[in-house]
Formats: sequence, C-alpha cells, structure tokens
Amino acid sequence: MTAEDFVKQKFELVTILEGIIESTGMTTQARSSYLNGEILWGHRFQRLVTFQRETGLYRINFSLFHNTFPVDTPYCSARQLDELRRAQETSAAPSTPVSSNATRRLKKEESETVDLCDNTYNKNSLF
Repeated sequence: MTAEDFVKQKFELVTILEGIIESTGMTTQARSSYLNGEILWGHRFQRLVTFQRETGLYRINFSLFHNTFPVDTPYCSARQLDELRRAQETSAAPSTPVSSNATRRLKKEESETVDLCDNTYNKNSLF
C-alpha cells in the first residue's frame, strides 16, 4: 500500500494488545481501531521510556504518549521498493546510484533519470 493509497482507499486497521497482569495472572486486552485518516505516513512515536543512570530506574513520560515525529520514508509500497531493489541488483549498472533514504533512480536515457519511490510528493495534497 502506498501513501497515495492511504488517502484514496477506505479501510480500518484493528489492533489488539494482549498481556498478563503480574499480580493476578489474568489476561487483559486493549483493542483499538484506526481509520485511514488517523494514520500518519512516515511518522514514528516519540520514545516514552528513558533509563535514569543515577537511580538505575526507568522513567515513563506519559505526556509524550501521542507525540510523533516525521522520518524519511518512501511513498511507495514495500513490494514496489523490493522490485526496484531487485531490478537494481540485476542491472548492475554502475551509473545507477542508491541513496540511504530508499530513493531509487533508474536510468531512462543517457542524460535523464527518473525518481521512483521517492518522497518528493506534495504532502499537503496527500493528507
């Protein structure tokens, strides 16, 4: 699924977190669902847990619970990215660069390249 598909398609993602309460041994579940408009493409949650070296304890900052930050993420699907990587490996063209942000350039003609799976979309038009 690409970033553009997130906007166009109507879907709901259902998540279930299951665990055991140590003091009672009982199983507990937390369920939630997210619509496509509630999912942020290319974002990660901020770290909530930090280790305090002075005390040897872990501290959880619940005020950061809903905070996210953007990360460099390609706008294509994992399948498309894998296909581009395989094409890159089989072509073995020395003029085909591979960047760290998963942008793949395939040579179209001698002087022209085409960006595939890059993150240069106008973000305002997607979300």
